[in-house]
Amino acid sequence: MLGRTAALTNHVFTFGTFQTGAAVIITNGGRIEANNSDILAVLTGNPAPPGTPEHLDPRKRNPRRTGYYNPRLAEATNAPGLGPDGVFRDPWGNPYIMTLDMNGDGKCEDAFYRRASVSRGLPQQFTPQFTNSVSTNGLSDHFALSGPVMIWSFGMDGKASPTERADAGVNADNILSWR
Repeated sequence: MLGRTAALTNHVFTFGTFQTGAAVIITNGGRIEANNSDILAVLTGNPAPPGTPEHLDPRKRNPRRTGYYNPRLAEATNAPGLGPDGVFRDPWGNPYIMTLDMNGDGKCEDAFYRRASVSRGLPQQFTPQFTNSVSTNGLSDHFALSGPVMIWSFGMDGKASPTERADAGVNADNILSWR
């Protein structure tokens, strides 16, 4: 539930960087880590996961409990769909990673795809909406997607590497909402 609170104070926030019981592959550079259950609870109008303090209940952000999204429910954690832990996962059971533009500037700088080692020099057909807001030569870790939201997952192999380009190695099979 910390994710939602942090999202209110940051211009961009990435949900899905933390997974209970699993290794953290993607990090927010020391910022708060959160899984995607916060945002899914708001979108579905579902109650908060067990143990959530009432003042952090996502229904406070969706008081009418309107279901804006109705995902397939999974019967087990780490199964495709919305698990009993509130985490939304891809067809291979990997959590979706969601970055939201919180200040309305139309840009999402994801914790992973913002890296030059991942997004620099990609073919235009791969990421036509990606730009580097700080460095015209693309050497800095400030690649951003033009758009209000980006959603992706590790794909079939369940892996992502910050030292490989987005279109190569273990990153080539990542599922990307913008492609």
